[in-house]
Amino acid sequence: MDTDVVVVGAGLAGLRTADLLTQAGQRVLVLEARERVGGRTWTTTLAQAPVELGAQWVGPGQTRMLALLDSFGLQTHDVAHEGRKVVALADRVRTHKGTIPPLSPTALGGLQAALWGLDRLGRGIDPAAPWHGARAAQLDGKTLEQFKRSRIPSAAGRAVFDAAIRVVFGAEPSEISLLWAAAYVAGAGGMMPLVEVRNGAQERRISAGTQQLALMLAAKLGDAVMTDRPVQQVTHDHDGVTVSGAWGDVRAARVVLALPPHLCARISFLPLLPAARDALLQRFPMGQTIKVQVRYDHAFWRAAGLSGEAVCVDGPVSVVLDGSGPDDRHPGLSAFVVGAPGREAATWTNERRQREVLAALARCFGPEAAQPLGYIDLDWSAEPWTRGCPTGSTVPGALSQFGATLRAPVGRVHWAGTETARQWAGYMEGALESAERASTEVLAAP
Repeated sequence: MDTDVVVVGAGLAGLRTADLLTQAGQRVLVLEARERVGGRTWTTTLAQAPVELGAQWVGPGQTRMLALLDSFGLQTHDVAHEGRKVVALADRVRTHKGTIPPLSPTALGGLQAALWGLDRLGRGIDPAAPWHGARAAQLDGKTLEQFKRSRIPSAAGRAVFDAAIRVVFGAEPSEISLLWAAAYVAGAGGMMPLVEVRNGAQERRISAGTQQLALMLAAKLGDAVMTDRPVQQVTHDHDGVTVSGAWGDVRAARVVLALPPHLCARISFLPLLPAARDALLQRFPMGQTIKVQVRYDHAFWRAAGLSGEAVCVDGPVSVVLDGSGPDDRHPGLSAFVVGAPGREAATWTNERRQREVLAALARCFGPEAAQPLGYIDLDWSAEPWTRGCPTGSTVPGALSQFGATLRAPVGRVHWAGTETARQWAGYMEGALESAERASTEVLAAP
């Protein structure tokens, strides 16, 4: 054997898997298709300040992330949230306090019913094995869109719900299995932690940049991490695995694929994967996200009593959050062009996209929003080794029929990645949880 374990993918899931296996005495090689590590974390610089093109936040309940950050000495800072929030409806722009925007009594009641209803469904589901529930097939036969329409009668309420779902999943409610959505919510402890800043998944940022965690894990692993190594084929038998690409091949006892499911489907397996596993991979599309970062010379929205948070129900932008650095340095906004609006915006020129996004920000926060120090965006669907963000979601019918194959090893082939997580799927916390499980499986294998 060239090594004990090959890990494919140098995102947080792959790097942490390799780290845990190395600590246990295994010889590990990490193969990454990109020329960088970090996967869906990617920190760059805009107007002389670090900005996140990918994953950006951590929050309460994400214990693995917080512990790992602490072990590397990486500091976090609170995301600004004081002030009134903005909701841009089709007819006008309003401001409000609290999480839920001001809507008509009918719209507000329906929106609350949908959010509480998702929580109730989640409480009746085991997020580690939602396909085992008594109502699994029934829930999996419905879309989140059908659920929304049964709870929210008004167009305004449905539009606000759509904006929240787009930014969480990167997809439209009509594209997502209700069973997957309920399990996703259950794994995070409810719907509100997914969408809130304070006491939610967006509460804190890594001050030095999110990608620093991946870079420090890779530095710890040293020469065991190899970039620019796309994997094209995995040959597996009773004696081991051979992982191959145009760069050559590696022989190992086992392989861990720490990739989004839809990218696993693009690898050739010899022998073929079991039909059920292959069927699941084909029914696990990635969300559509264009992440936008904008920098300003001062936080003019705070001077106006605004928090920097906005929900938009028309136009390209769905959600905006304050993206400023620690101690209010480097003021900025983080915006999301996601789901169906993201697919449309992906067809625009860069110039048009910037113009349309800045116009949306100006509508929410005033004309100063259209005069930034710097603007950058990233269409994750155009990234060849990701092809979407923030997460994959199963289509109706897939999870109840094929979900049992989500984490089950196929001989010497193991699976990691945030989509396989039992808690906080779709988040950096989920990536680390999947790494703990996958590394434990490998070490326990005969």
